[in-house]
Amino acid sequence: GEWPRPDVFTYNTCVGALAKAGITEKAEALFEDMAAAGVEPDLVTFNSLLGGKGAVSDEYVEGVLKRIEERGLQPDQFTFNNIVAIYAEQGRFDRAYDTIAKMQDEYEIPPNVFTYNTLIAAFKNNRRPDEALSALRDMERQGVLPNVWSYAAVIAAFEATANWNRACALLHELRWERPKLRVNAVCYNAAIAACAKAKQLDKAIALKGEMREMGIFADAVTYGALMDACSRVGDYERAALFFDEMVAAKIPPNIVAFNTLIAAYEKGKMHLKALELLNEVKSFGLQPDVVTYSSVISACEKASMWEKAVELLNEMSDNGVQPNIISYNATISACAKGRQFDLASELFNEIQSVGLKPNLVTYNAMISACEKEGQSAAAVDFLRDMQDAGIRPDVITYNCVCSALAKAREMDTALVLYNEMTAAGTPMDAISYAVCISGCERSGSWEQALAFFDEMTAAGLAPMLNVYNAALRACERGEQIARAEKILASMRTPPFHITPDIASYNACIGAAANSWRTALRIFRRMLASAAPLRGGGMGADEVPPPSPASVSAVMRALSRAEQWEVMATVFGEVKEAGVAVNVASLKLVAAALEKLGRREEELEAVRAELEEMMEGSAERW
Repeated sequence: GEWPRPDVFTYNTCVGALAKAGITEKAEALFEDMAAAGVEPDLVTFNSLLGGKGAVSDEYVEGVLKRIEERGLQPDQFTFNNIVAIYAEQGRFDRAYDTIAKMQDEYEIPPNVFTYNTLIAAFKNNRRPDEALSALRDMERQGVLPNVWSYAAVIAAFEATANWNRACALLHELRWERPKLRVNAVCYNAAIAACAKAKQLDKAIALKGEMREMGIFADAVTYGALMDACSRVGDYERAALFFDEMVAAKIPPNIVAFNTLIAAYEKGKMHLKALELLNEVKSFGLQPDVVTYSSVISACEKASMWEKAVELLNEMSDNGVQPNIISYNATISACAKGRQFDLASELFNEIQSVGLKPNLVTYNAMISACEKEGQSAAAVDFLRDMQDAGIRPDVITYNCVCSALAKAREMDTALVLYNEMTAAGTPMDAISYAVCISGCERSGSWEQALAFFDEMTAAGLAPMLNVYNAALRACERGEQIARAEKILASMRTPPFHITPDIASYNACIGAAANSWRTALRIFRRMLASAAPLRGGGMGADEVPPPSPASVSAVMRALSRAEQWEVMATVFGEVKEAGVAVNVASLKLVAAALEKLGRREEELEAVRAELEEMMEGSAERW
């Protein structure tokens, strides 16, 4: 027998499927075939033509309405709801509202809940929660009763923008003022997710408690949102508890739940837990996806496990999971931390060979690898390559490049790049200033180092201990003792509250090379901390006991001022306090005793100690 001839229902189904798939031209072609086949289109046919997605023009919409009228048909709610959906999906909300007005004014067709829900959903997808709420209120003014999905979409709109207060307020409006609509898990899940994004863990947990009170069962989405809330506040232990609770409730965890918990472990730097969970995924009959692997690789990167990161990247491909740029970036960063520059370079080249494009994070990871390996020229090359590719460097990029240059004693080039950065509108941050201060100090430009330090503090940026010490070393280079003491005193004061360490005090003594009394005052303050401690640490006033470097610094200042008698006295104080000395100090003390022309026993003791120390040093070498 022959196949039955297609009727209007057959054509309508096919036209609708093509239109929904965005294949408007083929839908139109099939519509034309209907006439050739002698099948008369009905209103459903035309509504199907308007049920499409994508770039549907105003002319096309008006053309379909015209054809409806030419056939003697009358557009209905489905017709106009489809048109509203077209414009809403395109983000042309003014045209969507014009359509609602037109259906009422010209055709006397009232909008229904589906009309407004379509509009609200589009506002949600476009992250415009206030307009979604306005549409909800407008439907009520028009006498259209919202349903639970109307509220769910608006709550989800606020969730998308992490506006947890508004999401929860709307949820409770639905619960207490609209009891007949029966709030459901979808509404609660959206509100919990909003709390998660805003790091409101306690509120998210309270909402789960409300669900239980109302007899609404938590599902995988609920637990996923709760685990996400835990992850965002760094509470991986509670995230694991929620995962276990979900399994105990016989709710099969999906891959999203696994990924969320792995992300919590990754943020908590629990790489072993992340690796365990990766293996557990398969025991639930699930296949790890690109998000799973990328999160575990990132956990390994944080733990400086570059070998495991590379192993997992290769495992992805072996298991048919195509790595994405996030996977590669995390692996390159792991290699950078492990000082595997060549391997990082191989992965960078591989990115392009598999059809992916390096992004800002990729380049920053590669430049970090250059910085750690002392490859300053390569770091600059990567900077220029990313600019040529149209990727704007950020402050992290410039900091890594300039740090590499600073380590290579190329501060002039580093400063040129920082000027380039600020000229492009990217301000220097605390790390930028740290690079400049340390780099200028190492290259001998102590005045420039101190100028950057002043600029940094004036900008309200808080120097870390290493930055303070670099500024103090700059003072030492310039023998700026007054400036050094001022910086040392400022460390403990608000808003910085930094406790100086042994290097801080040693630099101050060094800065007093031309002011022996000041050098001696600072040293004796340190020496006072040595008596009760002996084993190191801080004294009662948080001044560290002197180190061998401290002794040699004060001895240099005293020797420079030819204070031979004071040197002999201080050396005796040092020995009495049990402070260790180095070869440099012993040589200076021996020279002072020789200058004094007496204390033969002391001189012989110093020479013996010096000889013993030098012999021990030779043996170690």
